[in-house]
Amino acid sequence: MPELWANLLGTSEGSCFCQAILIHSYFPSYFHLWKIMLVPFLLKPIGILCGALFYQRLTRILLLVACLLIPGAEGLAADQGCKVQQNSISGLYRDGDINIGGIFPAHVYRTYNVLTFKNPPPPVTCNTFVPLTFQWIQSLLLAVTNINKSNYLLPNLTLGVHLSDSCASPGRALEGAKWLLTGSDHSFIPNFRCKSTPLGGVIGDSSSASSLTLARHLGLYRYPQISYFSTSSVLSDKIQFPSFFRTVPSDTFQSRGLAQLVVFFGWKWVGLMAEDTDYGLEGITATKGELLRSGACVAFTEYILTSRLDRNAPHLSKVIANSSASAVVVFSSGSNLLPVVEELLRRNITGKIWIASESWSTSGLVSKEKYWGVLQGTIGFALNSGQIPEFKEFLIASNPLKSQDNIYLMEFWEVNFGCKWETPGTVLSNGSKRCTGQENLANTFNNITALRVTYSVYIAVYALAWALDDIITRRQKDCLVTPEKCMKSLTYHPWENKHPNGSLSRD
Repeated sequence: MPELWANLLGTSEGSCFCQAILIHSYFPSYFHLWKIMLVPFLLKPIGILCGALFYQRLTRILLLVACLLIPGAEGLAADQGCKVQQNSISGLYRDGDINIGGIFPAHVYRTYNVLTFKNPPPPVTCNTFVPLTFQWIQSLLLAVTNINKSNYLLPNLTLGVHLSDSCASPGRALEGAKWLLTGSDHSFIPNFRCKSTPLGGVIGDSSSASSLTLARHLGLYRYPQISYFSTSSVLSDKIQFPSFFRTVPSDTFQSRGLAQLVVFFGWKWVGLMAEDTDYGLEGITATKGELLRSGACVAFTEYILTSRLDRNAPHLSKVIANSSASAVVVFSSGSNLLPVVEELLRRNITGKIWIASESWSTSGLVSKEKYWGVLQGTIGFALNSGQIPEFKEFLIASNPLKSQDNIYLMEFWEVNFGCKWETPGTVLSNGSKRCTGQENLANTFNNITALRVTYSVYIAVYALAWALDDIITRRQKDCLVTPEKCMKSLTYHPWENKHPNGSLSRD
């Protein structure tokens, strides 16, 4: 195909004859439309024909028009049409009278494929399951279970769940959102909902980058979105994101707090590092401004490149090692910071004081014992914690034999007990431990007293449930005036969840 365009725009005298050959080879089904015009040119001596500037330009224009009119740059027949590329999507689907969508990073890393731009990119392959995210998912399921048992919150109605794995990827999160909007089990259809069960709203995602992508999409349909961990200040813009809500504070306050923390301890020469997402860029920019206004000096500003598998860790570790700054402020998630910490550990770079944003200050990924020598002396902010009644008992009672539709529980079981489920068509290798479902979770969840993101997920579900309850209550009151409205009490528009003042229906 590049040769065709080169001939279209080229000026060599010998290109005219080549153009006739190319249009026949690339567009055989359309060649008969043009051969009447090309025959007079071919009957003349090629040298005379190609020496005429008028005929050269006319030929190029005709060929260019042909390319624009023909669907498909590779000469596809017009009747072949096109279709939306779809990836197989898996998740947890439990239907109810009203469904609640949920998007969680059950996996934090994905396979980085080489893009050739000659073929469609392959589907995102997720790996590295995160047990902590499993607790987030279970807190949502517990909240839904309690609400379905309640006699005062959405009485006589059953909430369903529709959960998807974002794989810590904005693109994958968007695929999950389309899946939620469609209501299908394993695929999505743009601008169409397959089931009559209404979608009450979406809980998620965790990262600000994913939530920004989701907010732009869900905002078009006015579906309420409640994030449990996205703190980027950009998301506070109600003009851009009219349907976005969250149960965590904005980074506007955290940036000021981190700067005040640096000033309080008297660190005047500090380094700055952030992931290259909206969360990191906005957060570190605001923090830098606060630091400069307070009189501190910035030794360096570096970025974790999320598009690279190594996150630019070799360069970052070199900058940190060569800098005389003893304190480094880091705005990043734990998953994106982990490759940098691994590189620092490999090079034995220690003695720095780390000032952590809330996304990684309590992350289980970087709080392992082997990283203590590198991250010793880390100080930062954490989200407010809360207690969830009977949550530990709910976790311990989880059993994949009783909840075979919960693919996240199945994978958690494998990671936690180091075993593999024997599925039809698969043969376990020698030495592999087979999961039975009889394993005991009693000693797995011993330290769940300080629930932060888990608690944030829990209250996000209740916030959405109260908004839905407000709609149903108003519908029931309207029945006294307009009885026909009771016939379709669950038929409502997504924007009805939003109060005129910009909050959810119930304050």
